[in-house]
Amino acid sequence: MASYGQARAQLDAGDFKRVTWVCGSERVLVEELVDLYRALVGASEMERSILVAGSDTDREVWAAVNQYPFQTGANRLVVVRDADRIKRWKPLKEWLSTTRQMPTNHILFVSSEPTLQYKPVEGGGVDSRGKPKVELVAHLRWIADASNGALYECRKPAATVPVDSKTRRPVRSGPPDIVLWVQRHVRADDKADAYLLQRVGGDLSRARAVCSKAQLFRGDLTEPVVDELAAEFLSDEDFADALLNLNKPRALLSLDQMSERDYSRTIGFLDSQLESLHRLNRALRQGARSNLELVSASGLDSFVVMRLRGVAKVYDYARVKHARRVLTVADDALRSGSIEGAGARDGVMESLIALW
Repeated sequence: MASYGQARAQLDAGDFKRVTWVCGSERVLVEELVDLYRALVGASEMERSILVAGSDTDREVWAAVNQYPFQTGANRLVVVRDADRIKRWKPLKEWLSTTRQMPTNHILFVSSEPTLQYKPVEGGGVDSRGKPKVELVAHLRWIADASNGALYECRKPAATVPVDSKTRRPVRSGPPDIVLWVQRHVRADDKADAYLLQRVGGDLSRARAVCSKAQLFRGDLTEPVVDELAAEFLSDEDFADALLNLNKPRALLSLDQMSERDYSRTIGFLDSQLESLHRLNRALRQGARSNLELVSASGLDSFVVMRLRGVAKVYDYARVKHARRVLTVADDALRSGSIEGAGARDGVMESLIALW
């Protein structure tokens, strides 16, 4: 299993596997790895299949996986979103044992789960902390054990530099991983990268959007540029906040004020908030009530708790799963390029509101 940073280093070096599983609570990082993997495989549109498990049947998923390229020797890529909804995994084990028959086929499983899935080890007893020993579920273990398989889990990069447990000194020089992530996307002057993260509340989707706009229109990132470009994310009346608060009429009104180019960014932001809402919901159900208790139980930053606690009670596991599926379908519709005609992309967002 590799973290986002480890996965990014491998893919940047051109080291990609035939079968890859990507999951994580930070969806903007997941999508970065998806885009990078797709670019590395380099499959043409004719040699690329995109499926959504649950909407597409297991039979359709495995039929796509076992399809030969149309052109001999061409790289073929099958992207399966919502991969955690697949029920039948035996065909994957068979495929892994016969990969030489289709040497240019690649599979990218994109899970909506925030973490890799584990199960108790049968008869495994307990670990040193007194908790039952666990192991990866079977299909993830098959991928991990395969020489041509990789598992990537995308969590938020560390906000502090790790320290040695004995000396209590930093293990390396330089800024924290989360600041390095910002610097990967834009040139920033002294302290502007950290200032950006503060202004967007640590939300990586919004930070990425600011970086992209700064790079496109401004060049280097400075604190004044951060203030100008981040301002659009700070209103309580924007589309995402209205939808998260289940205020569909206000979401429709906010949609009229949005630019189409912001649709995908907004979907990424909504997805990033679902994990926080689910963790807060779980903390509330466990009895946490004060902000301090919710911060401790959920592991979220205090500003996130204060902003979301009011609506978190309705975002149980089932609602979060449903919302993620709706976001996946909407995002794929916007990304596929198949949406044409006046108002068609607006229709995708209106459907998102209706199905939320």
